[in-house]
Amino acid sequence: MTEDITRMQTQIAALQADRAALLIVVATLMQTHHNGNTMHLTLTAQTEMQLSESGAIGQTLDEAQRARVREFIEWLGALKTLN
Repeated sequence: MTEDITRMQTQIAALQADRAALLIVVATLMQTHHNGNTMHLTLTAQTEMQLSESGAIGQTLDEAQRARVREFIEWLGALKTLN
């Protein structure tokens, strides 16, 4: 049991690191893209579309997971205001 918990903690830590890295990548792409406004609008629109009930993400995630995706969309908006 202790090994299972340790393995899950390691997996959670890896996922948190992956998420942080992906946020850095998205932020860098938005800041360096030749048309940041278009990229922002596309990322936001596509993410929202996929999150909808008819989208692939919307069909596979539970409510807590969808809330995390919504937080990402809000983060995109906050990032846009920094540019």
